[in-house]
Amino acid sequence: FEARKPKDHAILAETSGVVAKDVKAVMTAVEDAISGAVSKKGVGSFTLPGLFKVTVVKVPTRGGV
Repeated sequence: FEARKPKDHAILAETSGVVAKDVKAVMTAVEDAISGAVSKKGVGSFTLPGLFKVTVVKVPTRGGV
């Protein structure tokens, strides 16, 4: 989730009319929620209705490669 650029916060703040500090706080909270949901102890998926769904797919290791 580190692919975000500081400029992204500014764009969201400008278009929504919300203070950039608040946008950053919300984005951090969403990142934490996603990380917790898809971690080994999490439920394995996270859905933000109307936007996206993240699901863990367990792929077996390939032996000998």
